[in-house]
Amino acid sequence: MKLQRIWNNLKTLFSRKSAKRLPKNTRKKPKKAGKKLIISAPEITPKRPIAAITEFSLVQLSHHTQRAYKRDLHDFLAYLRLNNWIDHWGTISAAEVAGYRDHLTTVKGLAKSSVTRKIAVVKSFYKWAIAQNWVDRNPAELIRAYPQTQESKTGFLADKEIQALLSYFPDLRVLGMSSALGKVCVETLLMLGLRRSEAVAIRAGHLEFSDNRWTIEIQGKGDRSRRLPIPPRLQQTWAHWFTRINEEAPISSSLSDCPKEWVDWGNRHHDQPLLISTRASHFRQALSDSEVGRIIRKTGIKAGLINRLSPHMLRATAITHALDQGATHRGVQQMAGWTSPLMITRYDKRRNDPRHSAVHNLSYGRLIAKESNGPIPEARPSDADTNV
Repeated sequence: MKLQRIWNNLKTLFSRKSAKRLPKNTRKKPKKAGKKLIISAPEITPKRPIAAITEFSLVQLSHHTQRAYKRDLHDFLAYLRLNNWIDHWGTISAAEVAGYRDHLTTVKGLAKSSVTRKIAVVKSFYKWAIAQNWVDRNPAELIRAYPQTQESKTGFLADKEIQALLSYFPDLRVLGMSSALGKVCVETLLMLGLRRSEAVAIRAGHLEFSDNRWTIEIQGKGDRSRRLPIPPRLQQTWAHWFTRINEEAPISSSLSDCPKEWVDWGNRHHDQPLLISTRASHFRQALSDSEVGRIIRKTGIKAGLINRLSPHMLRATAITHALDQGATHRGVQQMAGWTSPLMITRYDKRRNDPRHSAVHNLSYGRLIAKESNGPIPEARPSDADTNV
């Protein structure tokens, strides 16, 4: 009984009911924990690389840009696949991207400008992937590329080469279909300074006659358009060519002979392409970019040109000769369809030629004509010699 009583006393002593409590007004209330605003990072959802590249290329405006970006990024994936990194393309390091840059230079042997372009595409791709929550960082952001040079490696044609190329073709009306198409391609690129993609996009509906002159609307890069005057020689070539590929085209020696009839025809056949594919069964299919390059190269060989001819070489030739003939930079920029005049320096192929140096314009550098052939005057002693 005594042990039972002691046990009960201990239970009462340590019981919560008998514990001393503070007064109600002095009792400390536990602090309520403040609600913390927790912003969770967006969840990274990796995507298959091929699907990611396709989606990235589709957001570009130009079809040619889409194709070029796809080609550059597939080269990058081929390098990742070669090193077994394709499965974790979203978590590669900057060192691995730097290895790709060195691979392009040493193994592939690409020019520095091409390597710089491919690295820039990889940077843009990962920047887009971050915005889509496919990756959490850009491994190519800090990769140094080669500095871009202002010197373009594209060649140009000299005056004699231009004459040889243009005189190679006789009258278009006596040429075969493929030779006639070659004449139209060469003269269009050379006389308007167009890109090949701009030339294949020309339609009959782009012709316009206003203020007693013919112009053509050119669809350029970035969905930008510009209007260029059509030279008289090209008006004649186009008139013979349209008459040949379209039965309803007016029969005339030049577009200027009957402009009203040509305008009406262009409105009725606005989808008629200028450069048509001779491989198609009809004359409504436009020529492709690759076919233009093939035709220009083949024409250069037949005309006896030593250097390999390309569409871009014809464009550079037009820009260079326009500058030689005194064209303003503003006029050349409008003809070429550039948003920045800085590109003029790259395409001016004769800017380093000493024959065009501004030194020749310094009048005080010329010889002064002598009035008589008298004896050469004696040298005048200097002040220092006199003092001695």
